This record gives sequence, structure tokens and C-alpha cells, in this order.
Amino acid sequence: MSTSQASAQSNPVSGTTLGDRYQVEREIRATPYGTVFAATDTSSGGAVVVHLLHPELSAKPEHVDALKHSVAKAAQVDHKNVAPVQDMGTTGKNAYIVSGAFEGHSLGELLRRKQAEGGAFSRKQVSNIAASLTSAAEACAKIGGHGAITIESIIIGQSGSIRLTDLGLGIFGGAIAEPMGARLSPESRSGATPTSQADVYGVGAVVYELLVGVAPEKGCRRPSEAVSGLSPLVDQFVGATTTPEAAKRPTIGQLGPAVQKALATASAAVSEQMPVANKPARPSLAQSISTPRADATPLPSGTHSPALLQALSETQDRWLVTKGKLDYGPFPLSAIVDQIQSNQILPGNILVDNETGNRCKVEDNPLLTDLIDAAKQKRDDERRANAEVAHAKQERSRGALVYVVILAAIVGIGGGGYLAIKALSSDDGKTSNKKLALDEGSLEAKISFPSADQASKKRKKHRKKGKSGLGTNGGWDDSLNFDMAGGDVGSETLSNGQVNPVIQRSAGKLGGCLQRTKTSSAFIEFMVKGTGKVYQVRVNGSTSTPVAKCLRKVMFAMKFPSFDGIRSKHNFDLGF
Repeated sequence: MSTSQASAQSNPVSGTTLGDRYQVEREIRATPYGTVFAATDTSSGGAVVVHLLHPELSAKPEHVDALKHSVAKAAQVDHKNVAPVQDMGTTGKNAYIVSGAFEGHSLGELLRRKQAEGGAFSRKQVSNIAASLTSAAEACAKIGGHGAITIESIIIGQSGSIRLTDLGLGIFGGAIAEPMGARLSPESRSGATPTSQADVYGVGAVVYELLVGVAPEKGCRRPSEAVSGLSPLVDQFVGATTTPEAAKRPTIGQLGPAVQKALATASAAVSEQMPVANKPARPSLAQSISTPRADATPLPSGTHSPALLQALSETQDRWLVTKGKLDYGPFPLSAIVDQIQSNQILPGNILVDNETGNRCKVEDNPLLTDLIDAAKQKRDDERRANAEVAHAKQERSRGALVYVVILAAIVGIGGGGYLAIKALSSDDGKTSNKKLALDEGSLEAKISFPSADQASKKRKKHRKKGKSGLGTNGGWDDSLNFDMAGGDVGSETLSNGQVNPVIQRSAGKLGGCLQRTKTSSAFIEFMVKGTGKVYQVRVNGSTSTPVAKCLRKVMFAMKFPSFDGIRSKHNFDLGF
């Protein structure tokens, strides 16, 4: 007898009372674990749902004991996006779990319906679902984790609200491995104890399936290849979360910011093609300063826009602020503005509307964008001013040291003073002029950073020459396999401002490679891990030429700032 036949024969009919308390009314849906029914709690008169499990899931006493323990832990979770677990019991050969009533359709059912109609979930819809799902997963982490998050365990209500169901059933991951397949993490499919790292995998798999329409598997298409307009950041997010090794996945607390950033970023191609009339570009800071407003007299400093002034008139404590894993508030909008101006709220912090449940980065709120920009500019100005003061102080100290050494030379420490002055002068020359001490002489090395278009042309040029150099020992690998993604977390990359100073500090060693190999110029491409360590380098399209070997050795020794991402790709030109 098949599982479905056995389940059907043991399913209660309308009017049946389970455990002398829960009166069954109607079937709602089937799940990988069993069947869900709408029911009434006769002791309270309240509506509940009863999940009647397949007989094989409670066939042995040890299964029932494990389920009791798991359900007891699940009952401790109290979160708006998690279906509350209230009770469990057995009837005949079946165990059942009772949860708070929440009617709707599973995410899997809605996806199949959209596909049948030729539609798909939009990037914004996926972003909203991911926000609620990551919040639910964080709540489940308090008891160890859900363990089996899939599109079938997520219910969307009539109003669009989201509930994560089946909490406590993750211990049966091995039993549903066949129907769920790659939707479940490898450890869940093997029957391991539920963990939050399995939930990280589940969230990544759900995001992938909603965007692409199929569950992720080895060698599957990247989201940015399957869906027009998606940023490669989505590829990186899915790749990191669905890597087979649980320890290499992001932590549960890093999911929310990473997925929101990935889904909020459009691909470069879409950004370039977007008509100006649809999304006018904001002027740069320099343009704002040099170009007066054409539409009206500029607002006095400190004056808010009319829309913000109107919003500030509301005194309701409506807004929560999420910083990392902690929520603060609720606050009225006026308090949010004060905290932005006092640098207590920074870009990247999440603003949550208590009335609608909407979440967005504070800098993406249209009422607050200008305030965030103004606060950021003020911080940048203060940093520059502090840096100038520190530089001036350093120069004064350097000058004082030079005078002390000169004085010492005059009073008799002739040879030592002369060498010290020469060393200081040499160091100062290296800092200001970037002179490279190369063997017997000194040459002027030039480091420049080409535009994306220039870099693309250089890659094509070297590719035509056949200098791919993709050897197995430290070669250049630009692929990203989703189940072998490496596991560095997040979706950040290094900026030019972080990369360029590190390269300039090694200018002497880089130039030395050119001189020793009698090479006039080199186009260097490299990748940096999230730890700041360089792990791939090629020179003029090769990894095996003499100049490539020398420059790779220098590059691998560099240490860049760490960042919350899988990798960061960069390139530069080197010559004399």
C-alpha cells in the first residue's frame, strides 16, 4: 500500500474529534509529512489547524518520543512569521500536531499557479518574502533551527502575510528527502538534527526557486542568467547559502541584510538601459554644490522637505530600527530624524513600519534619503578634516626629527647623522614621488586603474594572443558553482578607495618585477576573498610567464581590508 493510500485510509472525516478536544472540520492541504485539517479546539472554541502525520513517521515509540521533544521546543517560539505550535497527540497509528489557525496557500502552490499562467514572482515580491522568511528563521534559531525550510512549508495568507509552518518536523528531514530533493540541505536529507545552518540553505534554495522556477541542483543556471535584470550579487548570495558544507555558509544573522542588498541591486546592464525619464539620476555632490536649483530658491540649511515636514507632524510610535540582530523602538519619525543627524542611525540599518510590516534600508526611504546623504557628507567632511590635522602633525614631527638629526650631526655624530638624514630623505622621496629602488638605480613606476570598458578590451586582446594560462596550480577560475561556492558570506565587494592604497604601497616590488623580467608594462587582474587575501592573479592574461610568476608572488603577499562577501575582482595597469 502506498503512503498516500495509507494516509487517506487513516485520515479523519469531518466531525471527528481528536484527543477528545480537536474537532476536525475540513481538509486544507497535503504536505510531505501528511495532511493539514482545519479544526476547532472544543475547550476554548478557537480555530486551530491539525497536521496529521503519515503513519510511518510515528510507527515506532522512539519516533513519538523524539517528536514530543521536538514539539516541546517548537512551542517556545513566539514570532509573527512562525505558525505557533500548541499541542501534539496520537490517534491510532498517526501522530498529529496542533498549531494556531492561519489559512492561505503554500508558496509552492502559488509558484505552480503562476507558472501555469505564464507568470513569475517579481524581484520585489521575492524581496518581501525573503525579509519575512529570514526573520522567521532567526526566531527558529533560538531552539536550534527549523531544519526543513522549503517553499512547501511557507504559507501566504490572504493579506500577503507570511507564516513558516512545520516547526518541529525538521527531525523527519530524511523521510521527505526523496520528494523534496535539493530543496533541503545535504545534512537534513541525511536525517541530521535540525540546525540554523540548514535553515540558511533553505532560505537560499527558496530565493533561487522563486526567481528561477526550479529547485537548485549541481550545475544549475545562475539566477542572473535565468532572469533578466538580476544582479550577480544574487548569484553570490545563492551560491554562498547553498554550498554543501554547513560551516562555510553565512550565519543566520547575516542572511537578511545580504539577501535584501542582492535583490535591491539591479544588474549593470539594466541600470545603463533605464530611461532617464523613468528614473532620473541624482546629481553628484559636486554638481549639487556648483549648480543652483532651477525650480525654486534653495531651502535654508536645516529645513526639511514639505513631504518630510508633513510626516513629522505624526507623533505615533510607528517605526522600528533594526541594527544587526537587535530591534530598537518603536519611535516617531521625528526621533528617527534626530538619530540620523546624531549618527545613531547609519546607512544599512533597517527601518520597519509597524503598521504595514514593510522593511527597507533607511537610506532607501524616500523621505529620509536626503537626510542620510547629508549626515554621510558631514561624517566624510569631519574625517577629512581629522586626517588633514593628523597629516600636518605627522609632517611637523618629521620636520622636528630631521632638525634633531642635523643638530646631532653638527655636534659630532657626523657619519651616523649623515646616514640617518639620507635614510629619511629616501623614505620621504618614496612616499611623495613613488620612486622605486630597483637594483642599481631608481625608476618611476606608474600605476593606473583602467575603466571597465578599457579593462574589457585588454582582456579580449590577451585572449586573442592565446595567453589564457588557466593552469591547475593557482590558475584563474571565474566560474561559480552553486554547490561549491566556497562559503564566504554576504555580497559586499571592495571599493577602489580600499584597493588602490594597498597596491600603491607595493609599487616598488611590482616595478622590480618589470625590471627584472625586462617587461615594459603589465595588465594585472586579481581576486580577493572576503578575508582580504588575494587568491587569484593573472598578468597579461597569463599565470605562467616570468613576469606573471614574479607579480603573482607580490600580489599574493598583499593584505586587503576584509569585507562581507564571497570575492572582489579588480585590475590595474603597471608600467614605466
